[in-house]
Amino acid sequence: MTFATRLSLAIATLTVFGEALPAQTTSSLPFAVGERLVYEGKVRGITGRGTMWIDGPVDVRGVSTFELHFDFAARVGPLKVTQKSTSWLDPQRMAAMRFEKRERHLLARRSSG
Repeated sequence: MTFATRLSLAIATLTVFGEALPAQTTSSLPFAVGERLVYEGKVRGITGRGTMWIDGPVDVRGVSTFELHFDFAARVGPLKVTQKSTSWLDPQRMAAMRFEKRERHLLARRSSG
């Protein structure tokens, strides 16, 4: 089994642990500013942790948006993989206003956004 396959399997089987935090209520959206969700897991020597949270409101091109964050890190022995992404979402239209992503995989680094 390749490293990428094992990493994908580990991510897919992470156990979800939610942290209850006070959140603002927003119309009929299934999420709100202030919510935070933490994922942790270990599968066949691969350990990983992911965190998702919502900040805001933040002004993007004159539109009040939510800042959606997702950070993930996994380790297989001495090898480490990280990913950090941020999306700015217009909650009225459910439209992405901006996206940014930073990754580090073994020996490579990527940035977009």
